Amino acid sequence: MDKKGKTKIAIFSLVMIAIALIFVYAVFVLAGTHSSSANLEPEWSNGGVTNNYKVTVTNNGPDTVDEVRIYKNPSYTGFDNISACEEKSGWELNFINTKKACEYIAEDSSDFISAGNSDMFEFSATAPDAGFQLSWKFETIYVTDTWVTIFDTTSIDDTPPKT
Repeated sequence: MDKKGKTKIAIFSLVMIAIALIFVYAVFVLAGTHSSSANLEPEWSNGGVTNNYKVTVTNNGPDTVDEVRIYKNPSYTGFDNISACEEKSGWELNFINTKKACEYIAEDSSDFISAGNSDMFEFSATAPDAGFQLSWKFETIYVTDTWVTIFDTTSIDDTPPKT
């Protein structure tokens, strides 16, 4: 084989190795990236009173979510036991005392949050008298046991209405 032929084989081999590395990266790195988001409502809460909150958890994929957790914000009170967490059909409800968290576990695969879909969870807590951008922590746990921590905020409306 002449020098030109060996050079072509070497170039071809390098190109194939590069393609294989890109494939391995895509399969093991990009496919393993899980993403969720949370939208907490209401955006503004009344201070010093118990408010009902709704968090919409969106699974951005790629796998399905089978567990959701809502963690207590330390600025709030009344989020100390399971009574702060609303029951949800199709989801087993537990309260993790050591973490002060509502834990929802899907009872059946039909209740999982599949990629691209959302589900709403409700809870109540007594808001502080004042505060801006108070962060709540949520977690989604995928069927692959991948945990994703997400945050959203709410603020206290402590300004009396103008009449």
